[in-house]
Amino acid sequence: MSEDKCFYQYTAYPKKYEGCYWGNFGSKTSKPEDNIVINRNNFITDYNINKYVKHMSRYGKKIEKYMKQYSWFNGRHLELYSINGRTQLLALYSPYDAYHNKDYKAQVIADGWTEIYPLYSNTAVSFIKYM
Repeated sequence: MSEDKCFYQYTAYPKKYEGCYWGNFGSKTSKPEDNIVINRNNFITDYNINKYVKHMSRYGKKIEKYMKQYSWFNGRHLELYSINGRTQLLALYSPYDAYHNKDYKAQVIADGWTEIYPLYSNTAVSFIKYM
């Protein structure tokens, strides 16, 4: 029988993803999609990620309050990252709604978010925004 393995352990940067919802998901019978692991590895280098910021940190509470201004935000699949050499945080939002609903996706983009490669699953669109 294989051992339990969390998704963050499949990446080249396990310490950067340990603690986020996506990273802590996993089981003996579940593993992340290969392209999502590749994308997660690229995300760290493409955006000079320092570390995952827990939502309950002093930054996380401010960001969660900030996110409530968006009528489309459902409170799920939001990750925050600090960036090497910058004071800004990078918010990553990966809703399933945008995959099936073009109007939803257009609204997120109209509100200043940028679509990037999928980082949650192949059926969730990923967006980023510097904050």
